[in-house]
Amino acid sequence: MPVTIVSLGKATQDVFLRSARDFVPRPGPGGRVLVLPLGAKLDLDDLVVTTGGNAANAATTFAWQGLRSRFLWALGEDEASTRILEALRDDGVDVTHVLVEPGRTASVSVVLLAPSGERTILNERGTLPSAFGARLDLEPIAGADWLYLSSLAGDMRLLGDALAVANAFGTRVLLNPAGTELALLRALLPMLPRCDVVAVNADEARLLLGCVEQDPDELAVALSRTGPAALVTDGARGASFCDGSRLYAAGISAAREVVDTTGCGDAFASGFLARLALGEPVSSCIAFGAANAASVLRHVGSRAGILRPGAASPSLPVVERPVEQRRPPIRPSRDRTTKVPGRAAAATAR
Repeated sequence: MPVTIVSLGKATQDVFLRSARDFVPRPGPGGRVLVLPLGAKLDLDDLVVTTGGNAANAATTFAWQGLRSRFLWALGEDEASTRILEALRDDGVDVTHVLVEPGRTASVSVVLLAPSGERTILNERGTLPSAFGARLDLEPIAGADWLYLSSLAGDMRLLGDALAVANAFGTRVLLNPAGTELALLRALLPMLPRCDVVAVNADEARLLLGCVEQDPDELAVALSRTGPAALVTDGARGASFCDGSRLYAAGISAAREVVDTTGCGDAFASGFLARLALGEPVSSCIAFGAANAASVLRHVGSRAGILRPGAASPSLPVVERPVEQRRPPIRPSRDRTTKVPGRAAAATAR
């Protein structure tokens, strides 16, 4: 049977605007800023309308790598929601369990792209999970091999309910927390031991650990001590993965061309999981994640560069070494004969 991955999290419609002349970052208070003249009419070099969102992009990666991919979220009947659903269906993603309700709206982002590929995002969040979470059908999680969790708009109740179902039925979990979840550390940290893998960049790992370590290897090992295996990316410095017993460290070649950094981290995490779910060695998982991220960097938007079926992974030198084991490796799937708990039961299990 094909491996099944359920992706739960935000989907968006993204509008990308490019101007090499006007979207040039400059020094400002607190860092580099983008300054536009008030009242001016500026010409654009390019305008691209596409779909995105961490979980939606991950669902596309999984489908294109031959996995059975299902997407869970809530959308409305607005134009953005319609475009998102059409794009996911075209990508081969099962959207049967997406909650579609009149009056709800999808998230829409306007992205101002600098020539360097850096961006400023203006985000209209759409309908938040707090308005629909109790009606979202989590049953597909019970029958899946993996659950990919990300970008839940900070709804920790929904995160807890999804973990309760996954933990009850032996569905393994990769958590790629977005900024809205990382902003709620007190609620997020106790949930990490209930996941199998947490995927973050180095800055996010430091935030979770409350430390200033610069080495992604040390960050991955330290984060694995909190419960889950840890995948830590650090841009051109490479990526590290620690499952609690072994550390895998890889340097990553700098991308030949950087057009847009949007979705790069999502592409790495989902590419890594796509190969991990297929039973490939960790070194191959890291290589494919890096290749997926590098491809996304060369395109406008987070979806256009996702690697298509049959894409090969470049050879990537990975150094492997043992570490002191303080937790078991990623747990195997457990029996799934139990009925899916209701939302009240899931909340109790949290």
